[in-house]
Amino acid sequence: MRRKQLQRLACDGEASTFLTLTIQNDGSKSEAEAARLLSRGWTLLRKRLMRRHNLTALPFLAVFEAHKSGFPHLHIILRMKFIKQSEISALWLELTGSSVVDIRAVKSRSAVAWYVAKYIGKARGRFEGCKR
Repeated sequence: MRRKQLQRLACDGEASTFLTLTIQNDGSKSEAEAARLLSRGWTLLRKRLMRRHNLTALPFLAVFEAHKSGFPHLHIILRMKFIKQSEISALWLELTGSSVVDIRAVKSRSAVAWYVAKYIGKARGRFEGCKR
């Protein structure tokens, strides 16, 4: 039921961008530490993007997912003008020490529904000290 609600919310929200943020697994952090760094990094990245691009809001829906290794990454659906991957990657590197960023434009409402169903439907990553 929650998956359907989130699909409806994402589709009605006119999402424009898919963003995936990753912390590189160099062996120096636990999964929980990486998840906290992802969460904090995403908060700071949002604030910087809003400031740089004069945005008063940056609506999003985000979900943690664990790689097969157990290491986290964050899938995000956003409503914003498209920003170059190189800009986000440079900011992400500055904030987290990782430059692994995937950004794609949303092509259709059905793509948003599919994206939400795919990542919300999977077992969500639960990491100590972070919300689902």
